[in-house]
Amino acid sequence: MGKKVTNKNFKELLMKSAKQAADHSENKITLKENIVIKEAPQFSAKDIKDLRAKINFSQAMFAKLLNVQPKTVQAWEGGSNLPNKTASRLLQLFAEDPNEFVERICS
Repeated sequence: MGKKVTNKNFKELLMKSAKQAADHSENKITLKENIVIKEAPQFSAKDIKDLRAKINFSQAMFAKLLNVQPKTVQAWEGGSNLPNKTASRLLQLFAEDPNEFVERICS
């Protein structure tokens, strides 16, 4: 979020904005756009088993691929634990293209 506009800083902020607009029009900078970052999806035990089956990895190999402990994958697939937000984001990337994910990690 930007700086709060006050009578004291109005001119400074206006000049800064004008400079950014000029720099952008001359391709000197790329202005940020409003980006909405969605929450990572939640994966069920079945989802995780199905994802792992797509690449025919053991739980231990899948754990190594995701940089987690094998017991973590066992807990996910057994339904006794759910992936945290970071692991869910990683699983989301994996789900988009499992073979490319494996290739990028393993090469």
